[in-house]
Amino acid sequence: MNSDKDKSMPDGASNGASDAASDAKADALMALALSRYGDRLDARARAETREAVEGIVAAGDALRSAALDNGDIPFVAPPHRG
Repeated sequence: MNSDKDKSMPDGASNGASDAASDAKADALMALALSRYGDRLDARARAETREAVEGIVAAGDALRSAALDNGDIPFVAPPHRG
């Protein structure tokens, strides 16, 4: 179920605070990646890595924004009995 807070914003919209938080997360993850692998990345690889990091952060934000009720459980596929 969506809370009233979620209903106030259209799908795909975000506010400035969450954008800033997402940017900070992406910056921190990119700094970590560069500290470990920066000496092996050229400018193109750094740009591609930044895009991948931003996608990962966006996916995480989308997962965290899903409202769950207390009784919601993850989908578990039944075993194949073939």
